[in-house]
Amino acid sequence: MSEEKTKLITREIGGKSVAVDINNGKYYTFNETATLMWKCLKEGMNTDEIVAKIISEFDIREDQVRKDLAHFKSDLESKNLL
Repeated sequence: MSEEKTKLITREIGGKSVAVDINNGKYYTFNETATLMWKCLKEGMNTDEIVAKIISEFDIREDQVRKDLAHFKSDLESKNLL
């Protein structure tokens, strides 16, 4: 049996995001980098596109972006948020 995808309400405030899981009331905060990753994922961008976008917006090395993105995606998937 597959779990139903979590329903989130998200709001961006000053470049950061707050997401509330309406099923259980848990909330999550995303810093500016994670907020951009979240937006890109929601738009259906692939890993290479997201990495390029993050690098163009922030002063972060490509290897670090790839590591952070993989961790972020894994965390979202483990919480059934993606």
